[in-house]
Amino acid sequence: MELKRTAFYLITALVVLFATEAGAIDILVWDRDNNVEIRDWVFGEDLTPAETMTRTLDELDLEYTLHRSRDLPDDVNDYDLVIISLGFFSDC
Repeated sequence: MELKRTAFYLITALVVLFATEAGAIDILVWDRDNNVEIRDWVFGEDLTPAETMTRTLDELDLEYTLHRSRDLPDDVNDYDLVIISLGFFSDC
C-alpha cells in the first residue's frame, strides 16, 4: 500500500515539475474505480482512490478534467497526462 502511495506522489511530483517547466499541462483523470473507500492518512478521512487523486491535484493547484464513465473518452490526444483510477479489488 505504501509503495502505491509513494509511486503516485512521485508521478504527481514529476507532473508538477513538467508543468512548471513547460507551462500548463492538460490532465485527464478517468474515474473508473469501484467506489470502495479506503483510509487516506494524508487527508485523514475515508476516500475513494479517485477522490484521493483529485484532492492531491487540487492541493497542488493543478487543473484537470474529471471523467466519470465506464468508457475512456474517444479522443485522449488532447491530454498530456491520463491518470486512471481502477480502485481496489480483493479476492476475499
